[in-house]
Amino acid sequence: CNTLQCILKGPTVQKFSSIGLIVAYLLLSGCATTTYESVFGYRDTITYSPGGEVERFQDAAQDVLKTGKQVKINGYCISACVIFADIARTNICITPRTIFRLHLATSGAYGEITWATSPYQRTRFRIMEKSEPSFSPDIRAWIQGKGGLPSNGNFIDMPASEAVRFWKTCS
Repeated sequence: CNTLQCILKGPTVQKFSSIGLIVAYLLLSGCATTTYESVFGYRDTITYSPGGEVERFQDAAQDVLKTGKQVKINGYCISACVIFADIARTNICITPRTIFRLHLATSGAYGEITWATSPYQRTRFRIMEKSEPSFSPDIRAWIQGKGGLPSNGNFIDMPASEAVRFWKTCS
């Protein structure tokens, strides 16, 4: 049986809502993928994006390239949004209001450690790793020309006046 048929015939089918069954089917069948709409919603203009998980933005960029969707950036495009715009560059246009904000990529984990002196005393810690995001060579060269991405977690801004070297302007 296919995945949906197996779920529908199983003894616990009453425990699932119809939406739950559809979601389960999509997840189990590998049909649930990141699309542009799942990251940015159903709009053709990005006026503000704080970024997020890089992989989702990379997948959204591939979706834009595959579908031919044209996207206008008319405001702040931060962090992973810049990676999206870099990958999908042929399908992106910018306005004079566009500002790209770039920083070192961070990944990390939260955890707890118990000191041997007292099993009740816990200290939270966070392990952070900073790395250079995957930008195209011309964007990396622009970053290096600005002195590189700050190691203190700050951003560098690329205003539209400089971004027009890399992205077309919207007509």
